[in-house]
Amino acid sequence: MLSVCGPAAAEPAAVRKPEFRLLIGVLTHTDLYERRHLLRMVYGLQLASPGGLAVHMDVRFVFCRLYKDDQLVLVPLEILAHGDVIVLDGCEENLNDGKTYTFLSAVAALYADEP
Repeated sequence: MLSVCGPAAAEPAAVRKPEFRLLIGVLTHTDLYERRHLLRMVYGLQLASPGGLAVHMDVRFVFCRLYKDDQLVLVPLEILAHGDVIVLDGCEENLNDGKTYTFLSAVAALYADEP
């Protein structure tokens, strides 16, 4: 646990309103846990940089339905821990058979209610 003492702790930090919002959909395979963790660390460092960004960046890892027993356990745990995984329904895990199209057609429905 991190605790900050002194006058800086009592003053609220100035928060810049982002100029625009950016969605980065990383099409990946379910078994690449280490690569997703590395990307989370990289994007986390960018967002925590001094001065902040003028953009609200949403990074989501996208893959199709889960079919292995270990994926059925580990991916829901990853979703609970990080909340940055999108599992597409109605497509098979593939490279050239419509995974990108399925993701792009679902994005509007996923983020329709967001401001």
